[in-house]
Amino acid sequence: MRFIVILLFVLSALSNFASTVNGVAKDYIGESIRLVFYTDLFSQQPILVGETTVASDGSFTFEYDVKQTRLIALKIKDYRSNFFVAPNSNYTVQLGKFDPLSAPPLSKDKYLPAKLVKEDEDKINNAIGLLNVSLDSFEQKHYKAFLNHKAKPIVQDFMLVLTKNDLYNKNSFFRQYTDAVIGSLLYKAQYSFEEVYNKSLTVPVVYQNVGYTNLVNDFYNKWFNRYRLTKENEQLKTLISAANYNELSTFLATNDFLKNDTLREIIIVKELFRLAVNDNTVDPVAVDKVLSTISTTGNTRENKQIAKYYLERLRKLGIGAEAPNFRLFNVDGDAFQLKDFRGKYVYLDFWATWCKPCLKSMQVMKQLHPKYIDNVEFISVNIDERKKRFDKHMEAYSYPWTVLYAGSNEKIKNDYDIVVIPLYYLIDPNGKLIQSPAFSPGGGIETTFSKLFNSDTKEEIKIWDWNFDPKNTGK
Repeated sequence: MRFIVILLFVLSALSNFASTVNGVAKDYIGESIRLVFYTDLFSQQPILVGETTVASDGSFTFEYDVKQTRLIALKIKDYRSNFFVAPNSNYTVQLGKFDPLSAPPLSKDKYLPAKLVKEDEDKINNAIGLLNVSLDSFEQKHYKAFLNHKAKPIVQDFMLVLTKNDLYNKNSFFRQYTDAVIGSLLYKAQYSFEEVYNKSLTVPVVYQNVGYTNLVNDFYNKWFNRYRLTKENEQLKTLISAANYNELSTFLATNDFLKNDTLREIIIVKELFRLAVNDNTVDPVAVDKVLSTISTTGNTRENKQIAKYYLERLRKLGIGAEAPNFRLFNVDGDAFQLKDFRGKYVYLDFWATWCKPCLKSMQVMKQLHPKYIDNVEFISVNIDERKKRFDKHMEAYSYPWTVLYAGSNEKIKNDYDIVVIPLYYLIDPNGKLIQSPAFSPGGGIETTFSKLFNSDTKEEIKIWDWNFDPKNTGK
């Protein structure tokens, strides 16, 4: 009897969070559609919750459990539609067709138009949509006041209007979002960092509210822009080089805007990642060590995940890292994996038929290929969304090396950080990256090849030395 009571209690607890998304996507019948959550909205790491196929009538259904209001995504190919879901709520959504003109080809923000026919009791998506519309209208109406630094009085009045919304006092998620919007508005109206911080950033860290995370990112980006001009920034870099997280955290805690231990840890992670990517005076080994420390000893589970995410991003395509494997097909339907080419150097090229610099570089590759065919495997991976364009191009042009089709393969784009093309990587015979990214066919890669394969220098270049000047053909 006791077991039955416990079981009923567990089932009841689970059912409190049972939610559904029913939808229609008539333009994508037969396509795979995925429901995705995010671990947090600072790193936006996706979690696959469910995957199904759009039925012959265009319908699809997902069931899931959610314990707090959060942002979700419905993904088809590399298109997505975002909206908020609340616990124990059911949603009905109509997805439209993606407009190719709405985003650049390599954009990660390819949004599917969506219409929510049914949502939660508080209609949180509708409320946030109306809030954003009123905010845009307010800023447009008073843009001269903002421009002339005279917006403070009218911003105060607008703040009162926003906080009198019934949902502001009823729904904590909407209140957090509104307070973050107010914080952004205060900054635009030339309020001080202290005033913005005290109004909107003294609350506990919120991981699932896009209004809050956007404000945090914007606020601390601007704050660090000023901080980098101070003497303290040099001390900060010295502490980073020492790779001692506790000393680094203690030093930053003296700042009034970084008193919150959990928030400070997130800011440290994001700033370390920025420095590792953009500042060659920062020791990447030290950054790796600090991020590793936070990923295992962070203040919260979310902070550990965020640190681990940025650490993996830095390591993923670093010199000496293993090049991510893939399995793709050529125009004849033959399958190839990257690991099939172990034993030779691989010069990996990402391109598209609409990319003129890509096509010009491939003509240069035609000149390089016969010179280095014994040592280097040239592989060109096409990322045209429409395979017909790739097929048509391959009918008109021939290339004497391996040419594969990836299309809109989201995994490859993420694995190789493809945000601009042409993009090249040089991989050694053991599958390790030695130039990441690599020089282009006409921009220094032949100098690299000549140094690799000349007998008097071959043994010296095991891992690429970024201090090497490609214009200097000497040893």
